[in-house]
Amino acid sequence: MITRLHCKIFWACLILATSHTPLEAHHANSAYDRSMDLTVSGTVTKWQFINPHAGLGSLL
Repeated sequence: MITRLHCKIFWACLILATSHTPLEAHHANSAYDRSMDLTVSGTVTKWQFINPHAGLGSLL
């Protein structure tokens, strides 16, 4: 027999399991060499801050 408590526990577990996945996969450091410093000079042509990320356009 399925009780209301079982239904609440099921939905709580389902929400918890599905809401964690996008947070886990959103950011990765694999495309960057964090041990290397890089200096770039140029003119900033565009600056956008669109939550939650920032964008920078430049002429090099």
